[in-house]
Amino acid sequence: DFYQTTAALRLPTLVLAGADDRKTPPDLQRELADLVSGSSFQLIRGGSHLSMLTHVADFSARLGDFLSGIGHV
Repeated sequence: DFYQTTAALRLPTLVLAGADDRKTPPDLQRELADLVSGSSFQLIRGGSHLSMLTHVADFSARLGDFLSGIGHV
């Protein structure tokens, strides 16, 4: 049970979910994002479990925007 420890996190968090991910469905990933205060949840349309490999441009753009937004790039 990671609910309490996850809910205690206070750090910039981006959850990128593939809309067609059957191994870690988007609803579970959204639930995770909802636990972390101030986190961001984004859905990659047509993405599956390995969206970073199948939707490289979309995944990279979203991650880059997030990292820029928090001052890491």
